[in-house]
Amino acid sequence: MKIVIFESMLSARLVGHEIWVREIVAGIRARGPADITVVGHKDLSEQVRSAIGEDCHFVAGIGKPHLKGALGKMTGNPKDYFEDRMRMAKETARLVERFADADLHIFATAVPTVAAGVAMAQKRAKNTSMVFHFSHEELADKAFLEQYNLLCRFRELARDTVSCFTTCPGLAAELQELGIRARVAPYPFHAGPRPPVTRRKCRRIGLLGQQRKDKDGGLIWPLVGNLLTDGFDVVLHDSRGLSSVFRHPALTHVNKFLPSHEFAQLLQTCDLTIITNEPKNFSHRISGVSLDALASAVPIVVPDNTHMSRLVRRFNAGTVYDERTPNNVYDAVTRAKLHFADYANGALQAASWLKDTGGYTRLANTLLNGVGALE
Repeated sequence: MKIVIFESMLSARLVGHEIWVREIVAGIRARGPADITVVGHKDLSEQVRSAIGEDCHFVAGIGKPHLKGALGKMTGNPKDYFEDRMRMAKETARLVERFADADLHIFATAVPTVAAGVAMAQKRAKNTSMVFHFSHEELADKAFLEQYNLLCRFRELARDTVSCFTTCPGLAAELQELGIRARVAPYPFHAGPRPPVTRRKCRRIGLLGQQRKDKDGGLIWPLVGNLLTDGFDVVLHDSRGLSSVFRHPALTHVNKFLPSHEFAQLLQTCDLTIITNEPKNFSHRISGVSLDALASAVPIVVPDNTHMSRLVRRFNAGTVYDERTPNNVYDAVTRAKLHFADYANGALQAASWLKDTGGYTRLANTLLNGVGALE
């Protein structure tokens, strides 16, 4: 079977998406032999290739947008932005046509511009699977796919050879409102080698992942200071290499990218994990760290009015905070400590549910099944 995986987030630096692609590749290979090509940015580095694995073909073919604004507001003149996205869509169409002899195309991080490019292509693989992570309503390039001719063409493809999957029910509903057939993919997570256990205490608090600006924004270090002052042990991890503001005997600071098994091991040393993502971008979007935490039966503290907060309430697997301030997040941690046995049990129930319904192997099987998975 010949499979091509397109991932625009694979570039010069390790940002986490290479783990996402690597796990999909592993799931595909678990099904049987496959000739896999991974297409990333034009500046795809050897470091990123190595993180995915040596048994794939790699192509550095996807260009970057000239203007920012795929997520959130567009920058610059709307006409320039539209022309920029048109260039990217045509580039996507050319790549689709270049690998049209494949049995399956997988777009691991699909956005409207990419979907428009698939619709523009004159020839394509026998089947295509696309995974949408971001709310359609939050994307500045949403109008690009909503052009009547492109939308009609994409709707037609989504009934025939293109399978659209999303990372949460709200995203599937948004696509369905546009007449695009879509369903929710199994949740991806990496829980590590140990089975989940019910945790007995709330002492070691984790803030893990890539501490981007939208996750920090001046929040992290004041929060860490509050936690240390109150006697908690804190694990602060940043895959980008966040420099330490201060040292403390109860602070474990890991400022490097971790392979998935090492990340899972670090996560499992925590009793509670804090998610600090900007809530406005996560109403219909999931945090990978939150899934990894719940899959390891680690309760989580999350912003309210998000997909994560709905999962937390479903299983009673942690606490939520409304305002994204150090004091509010800290108060949510203290509430979690007060009723920790209940939240730890809820996280264990969430871990069991995820194990039964999700995981990278199920995700890979779903993407391989393609249109049949939508029936």
